[in-house]
Amino acid sequence: MATILRHPVPPEFYDPDRPLNDLGRDQLRHFVHVFSRMPESQRAGLVEPSPEDGMASSRFIAEITTRILAAQKKPAKPIVMLQKQKQKPKPAAGLALAAAGTKSKAKKAAKKVVKPAAKLKGPKSR
Repeated sequence: MATILRHPVPPEFYDPDRPLNDLGRDQLRHFVHVFSRMPESQRAGLVEPSPEDGMASSRFIAEITTRILAAQKKPAKPIVMLQKQKQKPKPAAGLALAAAGTKSKAKKAAKKVVKPAAKLKGPKSR
């Protein structure tokens, strides 16, 4: 496997007090809406952050997500694709059931009795 070389990022480039970008602002707006619809018992202790404070906004989104997931009654079930199973024939209950059987709808052809041809009397012609 090849190693990908990259230039190190200088520590002075990291700004913990940077403002949110547009995507972060939209996400925060969505979670503020979710926060306003939550019951009072779940909203206790949370304060809506300013969009200018990126760290507080991230902590707010993480806390709302944690509380919503904790409030779910059942965990989400994974979607599993099942293959169709062939139906197995039901076992017979015994000889009585096998003897009864099912009558077929097709009529059986009557056997024809073939009679031997009568001998002809008279001269043979060839």
